[in-house]
This record gives sequence, structure tokens and C-alpha cells, in this order.
Amino acid sequence: MMQVDRQDVELGLTLSCSAAELQAWARASRPGDRIRYAVGAVPPRDEPVWPIVTRMRELGLVRLHNPRSDDKRSYDFIAVRISGPIAVTNASPDDRLFAEIERLAEAGEAMPTDPALAKRCGFESANTVSYRLRKLRLAGRLVVVARGVGEPRIATIVATGKTTGGAA
Repeated sequence: MMQVDRQDVELGLTLSCSAAELQAWARASRPGDRIRYAVGAVPPRDEPVWPIVTRMRELGLVRLHNPRSDDKRSYDFIAVRISGPIAVTNASPDDRLFAEIERLAEAGEAMPTDPALAKRCGFESANTVSYRLRKLRLAGRLVVVARGVGEPRIATIVATGKTTGGAA
């Protein structure tokens, strides 16, 4: 958790972690993980973390709550991870999808369905995932192999050779 100067909080200021810290946490966190993204008297609406954390809530990735701080004069603004990790950045849609597949490969997790990837990456539909996967394959960034009905696809990151779980 980030460190804050309680004197600043007493003055009514809201202090927050950086957008980069929040994004790094979002990429690496697991369900149940928590981050205090701000502390203060009011929600951090003017801070760079606010649009990121509200988008994560809209995507169903985090639950937000703001209990009173130990000093009873301010609030801790907490995000709790409630579903699978996603690459939350200002990156292009292709790069967001690629980052999620990279994360899956690093963790040895199975490649989810297109609807599940759409939800994780904040896309409108599974068709968007299908289109973006095709673009990533044509660009030579990914190799995706379908293994049959009911079996997860295997995605290989061309640059590293890492694959998603489920390989025979």
C-alpha cells in the first residue's frame, strides 16, 4: 500500500497512488487483492487514478469501498480485485488484448473464450476479440491453434515462445 503524509490529509487534500502504480497492480493482481488507491476527505475525482479505477469498476474487475481511516478524519479509498487480471492502460485495443494473452502465457493459464476475453479487455463483443486476434496473427505477433470443440485454444507469443496453458 502507498504511504501518505497524514498532515496533508488533515488539510483536506486527497492523495493517491500514481496511475502507473494502479495499472501495474491491475495487471498483476488476483481476486481478493486490495490496493489503497487514495486517502483523503473526498473521492479523488481530480486525480489521474480516478478514470482508471472507475473504468475497472465498470468492467466488473474491482469492487470499490471507502472505509474511514484509522485517524477517523479521512477515508481510505480501496479497490478489491473481483475477477481475472486485465491489462488496464491507455494502450490500443490490439495492445490490450495482446497484453492479456501475454499475461495468460506468463501465468500458464488457459486461453479463455472470445466472450470472456471481451469482458476482460473491455470490448463490446466477442466479434471484436475475433477480429483483433486475426490482426495480431496477421501481424506475426501471435500463433493461435484451435484444438477442437470444448478444448482451449493455445496461443503462442511469437517474440518469446511462451504459450497459454492447456498444451498437450
